[in-house]
Amino acid sequence: MEKRGLSTIIVSLIMILIVLVAIGIVWVIVSGILKSSSEQVDITGLTLNMKITEVISKNSNVVDVRIKRSPGTADIVGVVFLFEGGGKVDSVEKDGVINELDEKTFTFNDNIELLNTNLNGLEKISIVPIIKLKSGKEKEGNVADGVELSCSDSDGGSNFIKGEAITSLDTYEDYCNGDSNLFEFYCNSNVVVKYQVVCLVPCQSSAICSNGACVC
Repeated sequence: MEKRGLSTIIVSLIMILIVLVAIGIVWVIVSGILKSSSEQVDITGLTLNMKITEVISKNSNVVDVRIKRSPGTADIVGVVFLFEGGGKVDSVEKDGVINELDEKTFTFNDNIELLNTNLNGLEKISIVPIIKLKSGKEKEGNVADGVELSCSDSDGGSNFIKGEAITSLDTYEDYCNGDSNLFEFYCNSNVVVKYQVVCLVPCQSSAICSNGACVC
């Protein structure tokens, strides 16, 4: 009789233990879901507005991407840049706080960071903000902006004709920098390139820069 009573107590204790373990497991699952949901709400409740304002190359291996942030409530601590071209994508993360109304330029090296795509074949650039949540955790938001790249050059890159390069974001006119130096804009596929020309070199004699072109 005593053994039977003892067995009943042991069974009851085991059942209680199983119930407690089950409650613990359920709590871990539910708390994880609640935490994930709260982080998602944290993100969707923020105002994120960033735009790509310029994409320009200063030489054959480097491209600069300038972005501007509008007023908003998010704490942005970095940006993920997505480079697309030829059916391939490069994802490059850049750290850096971007406050409201900030405008920042980020530089990318074609040989180091664009391993799948390349500067000659870029078709689109998108930006994804990295947000610091109230919990201190960093999380990627949604795509804030994306630009389909295009470029056309009216003078074909000639140093002797004043031309303009028209991109999907802006228009760039050739201009003189002093009496003998020219800043020429031309297209490297879909990306505009800015480079400096000393007019004496293409002229091979005395030369000046006038009205956005070299004059020999």
